[in-house]
Amino acid sequence: MSRMNRAPDGATIGERGRMSEHPRWIMPPEALTRSSDVERWFIRMERYFRAADVPDNRRAAMVQYHMDEAMGDVLSALEVEETDDYDKLKSTLFRVFGVNNSEERYMKEFINRRQRENESVVDVFT
Repeated sequence: MSRMNRAPDGATIGERGRMSEHPRWIMPPEALTRSSDVERWFIRMERYFRAADVPDNRRAAMVQYHMDEAMGDVLSALEVEETDDYDKLKSTLFRVFGVNNSEERYMKEFINRRQRENESVVDVFT
C-alpha cells in the first residue's frame, strides 16, 4: 500500500474526531480598549493563552498586539516601553485602569464574604 494515501503521524481525518494534535488557529479576545473591563479581559486572554498554547515569553507581545491604538498611546504617554515581562505589563495596565489588585483588596473580599443559603462552608472559602 502506498504511503501517499495515509495522513502524517498525529493527524487524522475523522478518526476520533481529531484533525491534528494542535489547532491551527483559535480566535483571540477582542482588542483591549479604554472602555474594557480589564480584569475580565485578562481572564479571557489567559484562557486564550492556554487554549492556543501560547508560551510565557510571547504573552506580553500578544497583549500589546491586542490593544487598540488609544491604549498604545496611553502606554506611550506613561513611557511604558515594549516589554517581554507579562506580569509587569499586566500590573501596569491594572494600575492604568485603576484596578486595586493588592492583598488589601482580597482581604476585604474575604472579610465581607457571607455564606449564602444552600452554600457549603467549603464553597464559601475556596
